[in-house]
Amino acid sequence: MFRRALISFRAPVTRSLAQPAVLGGAMRAASRSYATYPAVKPKKSHPFRWGMIIGLAIGVGWAYVDRHGLELEQDDKIQPPTKCDPFPRKIDVRGEKYSVIGVGYRAVTFMSFHVYALGIYIAEKDVSKARKILDSIADLSGALADPESSPDVIGHLLDNGVRFAVRIVPVRNTDFLHIRDGLVRSVTGNPAFKALGNSEDVGQGLNELKQAFSRKRSIPKGDVITIAQVDDGKLYCEYALKASQSEPEELGLVAHPGVGRLLFLQYLSGKNPNSPTASKSSHDGLVSL
Repeated sequence: MFRRALISFRAPVTRSLAQPAVLGGAMRAASRSYATYPAVKPKKSHPFRWGMIIGLAIGVGWAYVDRHGLELEQDDKIQPPTKCDPFPRKIDVRGEKYSVIGVGYRAVTFMSFHVYALGIYIAEKDVSKARKILDSIADLSGALADPESSPDVIGHLLDNGVRFAVRIVPVRNTDFLHIRDGLVRSVTGNPAFKALGNSEDVGQGLNELKQAFSRKRSIPKGDVITIAQVDDGKLYCEYALKASQSEPEELGLVAHPGVGRLLFLQYLSGKNPNSPTASKSSHDGLVSL
């Protein structure tokens, strides 16, 4: 009897001692089950991706700065939206300094190819004069964007002695006669020409413009033609080789200021400007003044 009691007394102890072994087995099984899953690795950083994001942000920032007419540090050139070398932001024509207000390209619409790049510049001495005129216009951006009112804005600048220049760089080989014909069409095609077309002075000015570009010579792509309003609105025309460090070649002078007025009206205003891209870019540049 004593022995049976002892056995009955020990039995619970034996079962209680066995419980840790069962628990240990369960833990080992859980451990083995957990080990079958791959270890979680920390995500690798992608420096290339971050570089692209940062570069894009910087690019957008510079584009904003450039569009709003603020100077870029150590940046003295601007790229027209076509295949050519960058344009200088400042040019010198007969000792007169001009600063760029817009760039673009001239295209043949029905064939959809670019003919030349161009930049529109304003005489630095006339910037303060232009600013006073432009500041007096309530909605300047809207007035310039409107084909009906933009000729009034540009005409007001021209009539008050604000001088402009255009830099033309062919993006494919051309010749002087082709450039001449384009310039003459620009002058005679402007709506304001109808009011001046019978003027003897304008007729004489057109002859001077034709004479300046009547050379029977080719113009390789990349060479530079500059047409600038100088004293009293006269048009001064010059030609420079792309890679030459020599002085530009004088092409001629158009004495009648009405020709220059019509030319820049056509570049900067109206329903069908010579270059919509340069016109829009120049409007932004004028607003930034």
